[in-house]
Amino acid sequence: MATFHPFPRLPFELRAMVWALAAEPRNVQITAECHEDMDPEDYDFYPALCIEHLFSPTPVPAVLHACRESRKQSPYEKLFYLEETESCYVWVNFDLDMLDVGLGPLSFLFLNRSRIRRLKFE
Repeated sequence: MATFHPFPRLPFELRAMVWALAAEPRNVQITAECHEDMDPEDYDFYPALCIEHLFSPTPVPAVLHACRESRKQSPYEKLFYLEETESCYVWVNFDLDMLDVGLGPLSFLFLNRSRIRRLKFE
C-alpha cells in the first residue's frame, strides 16, 4: 500500500471525512457468557452485570490501528463497555455493523437496544 505523505497537511475537515469514510460494514460476531450463579430473572434488572465474559472473533477495524486521530474521528465505539466489565467490549459502528449474537443470551443487549439497527441471531 502506498503512503500519502501530505495527508497530515490536509485540512482537519478533510482528514475527518476520510476517517469516517474508512469505516466498512462488518458482521460482528458476539459471544456472551453470563455468570452461572446469577438468577436468570435478574438479567432483566441487571443486564450488564450478568456478563462474565464477552468475546468477538471479529477483528478490530483497521481504521482504529492507523493513528490517534483516526481513533478519535472514526465512527466506532466500545459496545458493552462498563467500568465493572472493563475488559469486556467490542468495537461497533451502529450505523453500519450487523451484530451477530448466534444462539446466545440476548439480555446483554438491553443497555444498547435503542441504538442497535442491525441484529442477527439464529
